[in-house]
Amino acid sequence: MTTKYGVAAALALGLWIAPWVSGQAPGPQLPATRPSAPMAGRWTERSERPERPAAERGYWRRGDSPSTEEWTQVRDFMREHSPRRWELFQQMPEESERYEPIRRFILTRWRNLQTAKSQQEQHPALYEARVRRLELEDHVFGLVSDMRQTPDRKPVLREQLRKEVAELVGLGFAERQNRLDHLSRMLQSETEQLAQDRANENAMIKAQMEMFLTQGGDSLDNPPPEERRGGGPDGRGPGPGPGARPRPRGDEPRAAPRD
Repeated sequence: MTTKYGVAAALALGLWIAPWVSGQAPGPQLPATRPSAPMAGRWTERSERPERPAAERGYWRRGDSPSTEEWTQVRDFMREHSPRRWELFQQMPEESERYEPIRRFILTRWRNLQTAKSQQEQHPALYEARVRRLELEDHVFGLVSDMRQTPDRKPVLREQLRKEVAELVGLGFAERQNRLDHLSRMLQSETEQLAQDRANENAMIKAQMEMFLTQGGDSLDNPPPEERRGGGPDGRGPGPGPGARPRPRGDEPRAAPRD
């Protein structure tokens, strides 16, 4: 019974985890198999069991393994926003080869959501939209499972499923539009900054010369402030070069975090 359930649960969970990994899918991957019935009394709540050391589990890299406090936060969050999938994960045997990878994916998505939550000032609607996406994915997962278990209700459930998937697709469109709007603002900001710097070219040349003359040979291993801050306007890639004017960190636009 355990082996059969473990295979079914691993397959179903592996499929619905797929959009979490890519961060691009507008909706969840539907399970290709029907999970077996829950095993009543088989497992207690995992948070109540002692954690095995990360080295014993052999999966987590150093610093990746969640603390007891963090995993409790993940548990409470999943109970509230993704109860159907969390219930299935709770029934999955720890000895299953898919248990640790799925546990890690759950933790990674929760951490990504916390990153989005911390950036609400720059991207006010992002966190709420991604939490809503998580909830819709769970609704879809539950509806598909219910359709398989109650074929006589399939027409009604199918209509509900279409509404949930339609909202998922709409959320995907909205997030892409928000990302485009943000990139447009970044482009506008950089365009205006470049025009301003070009208008003050002589002053910038003078400032650069004074810097090099003051620092002397030390300037070879002392990059300009904008390069030390992490490169281009989105914090990635090579810096804008010696012609760029340093800018306070608080003025830098930040790219939206990916789920």
